[in-house]
Formats: sequence, structure tokens, C-alpha cells
Amino acid sequence: MNTTAIRQRWRNWRGNWGLDALLLLALAAATVNRFAPEPVSGDVMLYSVMSLQNVTLFFWGQNRLLNVGPALTSLIHDPAANLWANLLFPTLVFFGLLRAWAGVAVRLVSPPDSDGDRQVNTRRARQLFLLLSAIVLLVLKPHAVYEVVVWHVEYPLACLLLLWAHETWFAASGANRLLGPLWLRMLVVALLLGLALGVNFSTVIPALALVGGRMLLQRRLEMRNLGFAGLAVVLFLLWWLVAHRVAGPSGTEYAGFSFATLREGLPLALGSMQNALWLPRLEALLLVVVTLRLWQAWRNRSSWNVQVLWVQILAVLFALGWLLLFAGNAWVQKFAFHYRYFVFAWLAFGIALSLELAKLLAAIPGFWRMTATALAFLWLIAVLIRAPVPLQQYAFAQRVAPIVGMGTTIYAGEFEQTWSAVMAGMLQRQPAFGVTGRAEGNKKGLREHIASALRQDGRLEVGCLQDTVESCLKQVNAYAEQTVRVREARLIAGRKPAWYLVLEQGMPPTPAMTREPAAHWTYRGTDLISLYSQVGYGDLKGIHSLGEEGFLLYGPYRAASQGVYRLQIFGTVQQAGTAWADVVARSGNLRYAQFALQPGEDALVDELVSLPRDEPDVEIRVYVGTGDVVRITGYEWRLQAH
Repeated sequence: MNTTAIRQRWRNWRGNWGLDALLLLALAAATVNRFAPEPVSGDVMLYSVMSLQNVTLFFWGQNRLLNVGPALTSLIHDPAANLWANLLFPTLVFFGLLRAWAGVAVRLVSPPDSDGDRQVNTRRARQLFLLLSAIVLLVLKPHAVYEVVVWHVEYPLACLLLLWAHETWFAASGANRLLGPLWLRMLVVALLLGLALGVNFSTVIPALALVGGRMLLQRRLEMRNLGFAGLAVVLFLLWWLVAHRVAGPSGTEYAGFSFATLREGLPLALGSMQNALWLPRLEALLLVVVTLRLWQAWRNRSSWNVQVLWVQILAVLFALGWLLLFAGNAWVQKFAFHYRYFVFAWLAFGIALSLELAKLLAAIPGFWRMTATALAFLWLIAVLIRAPVPLQQYAFAQRVAPIVGMGTTIYAGEFEQTWSAVMAGMLQRQPAFGVTGRAEGNKKGLREHIASALRQDGRLEVGCLQDTVESCLKQVNAYAEQTVRVREARLIAGRKPAWYLVLEQGMPPTPAMTREPAAHWTYRGTDLISLYSQVGYGDLKGIHSLGEEGFLLYGPYRAASQGVYRLQIFGTVQQAGTAWADVVARSGNLRYAQFALQPGEDALVDELVSLPRDEPDVEIRVYVGTGDVVRITGYEWRLQAH
């Protein structure tokens, strides 16, 4: 390739990059504004808290390189702009992955022979990208869009980096001239692969699968394939060694697999994925694509592209293999086989589907191609259109507004609520620190702040969210250099009740030594605040319904051994058309008992429940319908017999 051709390609690429960048930015910003205001969670808040307070190599409390986003946004010191950037970054990564893969898919289907072909492929890749983006928003339910697109950056970011590393390593000779000498390419690939594996250790599996697929298609060994695989394995082992020097989950937890877990986990994993998808939409989409491809193949009497077909088959086999491997994984079991652990399988299945779409775009006339693109664009607008939502009006900020508005600087209690309050306080330009899970990552600054407040005012104001006073006091004392005790405790009643605590130096009273056995739980009155509620109002007497449909209470996600238990639920039911209580486990996927709630008072439920096996996360749930009038004042769960 001569110098003039290289310059022309550079100009074309630069022009296309500008258009793609604007498209990605607009799509990502609209997606955040549409899907993030309601469900944005404490883990996402932590990205921004870390970025503003203490950026570390690893995500606080974990041993994976998940602080890429906080490190990039740490230059943004305004809390609102920083939080927005930390919401935008994962979303940009996800749509960037779709755009990058769209280019590869079109090139696989229609390899370019000239600059004119490359320009045509660029337009088709952009059209395919819009189609894929529309499909994502068509088949994923809103909560899954938030989880996969806006929140869990470790999956799309690892895939995007792996894709770039693969394309750089196996670049054609003409492209190699643009990338520079061999040593520079190797350095770039090592950096990309190293980041991908640091962000998500399991990226080594698709990396090796890529190499295995290439060798299978080529039917021979090549040093380039072996070199890429070897580099991936070496970098994986290096990260593994580094991670074992950092506190976090052990390698055994990540890697544990058993067939017993697989037997239990496969239906639960499939059920979790089903709950994330609009299955009728997905089935209709697949039917349309398959019908069009069969019609197009019959009409043109053309032979199948065998190489592309093999890529699709290998992608589907990888997706099935990933499903089986991680449905039997102990770490995935620990988190109830949540669908996010199968994003790599989803993306592999998406490879097969996107190649079919790329074939259609290459075969159909320009009018129909533009029509399909226009329909996808209109669908994106229809789904994403929404008036801009200020961060102060996000649901997390509204939930914690009563306690944050009192001027507290330390927040303790339930994880989600605590870090939401910290972020809400920072948005109001207040000093704000959390002392719940993962606060260890900011231990130094937290201790200094507590010591300064006690030294200057002799008191420490603490917001205790969705937890007991004793538990919040224990959390604060884990980081305070001088032991503190409660001077004042005031309940802030509401849909998300909380305690306003004033602490002072001194030893707290010694609690009575009446430790409950693990098989006996009791929640009474304000103890219910430490549980979860969708539609309840908490006060000093317990929690009562507001006439809305949903879970009045659920939790506490505690372990229970095999046996027969007695469940007693206390309260008052004035009206109950559809109210019920149940006992579930595995994030609600396994139900052991259900009881209707009838009008009455005192013991609303007094029943025996049998657990045929040990369960790590038992919940007692109370559900109310629209118009039901129910107050729960407590419940008791006690083992009767093994």
C-alpha cells in the first residue's frame, strides 16, 4: 500500500470516527437518562465515591481491576459531573463494543477489496450497529438494560479490550503499516489484554476460545495463534499472583465447580435469564431473521458462506459451554445464579445473530436496508426519549433526602442506602463518608474525619439507614480511633425509615448476653427497619401499607439449616384482598411455603415450614395488593425439629 492510499484511509477513518463518536455519545447519554434514574444502586455510587475520595488499583473489597472508570473520571472534581461521567462511561463502553463488533461482522461477511468497498462496509457497519442497539433495547427488560449496559462494565469492557487486542494482533499487512513496528504492536496488545484480564479474570476463556476457533477454521497451527494464547495465559497468571496479594475473594471461590451445583444451578440460571428478557419479542425477532435468511438464500440460489457459518456455530457452542460452566460455579451460586454472570454467553449468541443480520444487509436492496435502519432508529428514539432528569431527582437521592437534609456527615447501615446517602451528601457539597461494606478502601480519610469531628464539636452526627442502632454504632466504632456511644437516637419515619444518631466519646453499654441461636430470628417494632420494603411506611410500631401493590417487607437473607421451623407473623390486617406471606430462598427462585393473610390482629400467621436442605439466604416476605390495609409489628422464625 503506497503513502497516498494510507493517507486517504486515515482521512476516511478520521471522518467516520467523528460521526460514530457523536452517535455513541448521544445514544449512551439518552440510555443513562432513560434507564438510570430509578434503579441506580450503591455499587454504582461507589464508582463516583472512589473517584472523588480514593482511587485504588482494585475495586474496594475486591481483587479485580474494576477501578478503570473511577481512575479516568478522577480528574472531574465536581460531584454531579463525576457521577454522570461514571454512569456514562460503562454505557459508552457497551455501545462502543456493539459498534466495534459491527465493523468486524460486516468485514467477515463482505471482505473489502478496495477503498470503495471499505466505505460501503463502513456504512453497513453503522447500519448494523443501529440494528443491534435497537435489538438490545427490544429484548432486554429495563432492569436488565440497567444491569448489563449501565452498571456492570466488567463484561463489555473486557470484551471490547479483547476485541481490540485480537484485531491488532491479527491485523492485515496493510493495517500493520499504520500500527507501526512489530514491537509496538506487541506492546499495545499486551496492554489491551492485560487490562481486559485485570477487569475480568474469566476473559482468558474467550481469549483462548478465539484462538481455538481460528485454528479450527484454518486447520493448522500458526505462531501468531500460539503467541496470542500464550500471552493471554501469562498475563492471566500475573494478574492472579497480584490479586492474591490483595484482600478479596479467593481463587477457590471464583473457580469452584461441581456437577451437583450444575444440576441445581442450570434451571435457576435459565430462569434468571428468562426474567431479564422479553421472550415473546426475542422469539418473534428470531423467527423474522431466520425467515428472511431462508427466503434470501432460496431466492438467490446462492451457497452458504461456510467460514461465516462455522463462526456462528462456534459462537453458539461457546455460549452453551459458558452456560454449563458457570451454572456449576460456586461463586455464581453465591449470588443466586444472576444473569449478569452469563453476559459472555449472551454476547456469543449475539455474534451468531449479528452475522445473520450482516448477511441480510449485504444481500437486500439499498431501499430495504435504509428502511430497516430507519425503523431501528425510530425504535431507539421511541424507547429512549425522556425529559432530562437532574441527578438530585434520581430515586436514590429522593430516598435518602430526609436523613441527608439533617446535615449528617457519616452514614452507616444497609449497603445500598449508605452509599446512596454518601453520594447524595456529596451532591449537596457536604463532607460525606460511609462506614458500611467496602469502607475499608477509604479507611485513612474516614478515620481522620471522625477524629476531627469529635475533636472540634465533641459529637458525631450519623445517619443510620435501614438498620438497627446497635449495628450502626458497631460499624462506626470499627473505624473510630476513640470509642463512641449513643447520646441521642431519633427515628425518621417514612418509606425508607432511618435513625438520626448523635454520638459522643465513651464506652457503649454492655449488651445483655442473650445471643439468639442461628435457627431463631426475631424482628419486633423498629427491628423491621433493618429489613427491605417496596411499598411500606416504617415508624416506631413497625411497618404499614400505603395502599400500593408490592412487597411490604422482605429479607433478611439469612442462612437456615435443614429442618422444620415455626413462623409467626404479628400485626393487624383491616383489609386484605390479595395479601399473603411466604418463605423463599435463592433470591425468591425457590418458594417453600405461602400463606394468605386474613383480616384480624396479633398472630396473622402461625404455621410450620419445612426446609428439606440447608439454605444460605432465606427470606420472609409479606406482599400486599392495591387497597390492602396491613400493619406488621414483628415476626419470629424458630427451629422446631431437625
